[in-house]
Amino acid sequence: MQIAIAGAGKVGYYLAKSLIDRHQVTLIERDRDLCEKVAEDLGITVVVGDAVKLRVLEDAEVRRADVFVAATGKDEANLIASQIAQDHLQVPKVIARVNNPRNEPVFRALNIPITVSSTAVITQLIQQEVSVADIRTLLTLERGNLAIVEVQLAEDAPVADKMVADIAGNLPRNCVLVTLMREEAVIIPRGDTVLAAGDRVLAITTLDKAADLQKALVGH
Repeated sequence: MQIAIAGAGKVGYYLAKSLIDRHQVTLIERDRDLCEKVAEDLGITVVVGDAVKLRVLEDAEVRRADVFVAATGKDEANLIASQIAQDHLQVPKVIARVNNPRNEPVFRALNIPITVSSTAVITQLIQQEVSVADIRTLLTLERGNLAIVEVQLAEDAPVADKMVADIAGNLPRNCVLVTLMREEAVIIPRGDTVLAAGDRVLAITTLDKAADLQKALVGH
């Protein structure tokens, strides 16, 4: 799959890094120095230019992409780039990062159907499945030391077949279970939700508690 990403900041960089093993990725970034650094680090094509300009997107061959992700730090740039990719270049799937949630209705009003604000969610929209080894930091939040992490529950996980309320006392402080992904279902965990082997658990925690979260959920 060919994926074009506008913006080589934290979100764009780590999104590209998480996808390059399975897909052909092109980054578009207006900062030339950053382009050179990312191209050297990731070994992918990085096009220098402003993604809000049609010519730049054409030079990056965005028309050939299966997915276009507007992941810059500016909502106005993401909106314009998404419209160009969708309406002029006919990219089948366009995903726009929204930095300010208040702007999301504007994106939808202008027919940008997929708007997200997390690298993890963008990755899942593209791949439909995220491969992880027990626990993986998906996104370090820009402020503070919080991270969104994912845990895969194995058959022998100590929390399997237990309710969230029953394991709450064993979880580290500053940890919140956000969603459970079970086969095709996405479950918002409540106190009486029973965890099952095979569940992918998304949680928000502090970086220094990630290992404790792993131990509490998967036992090692």
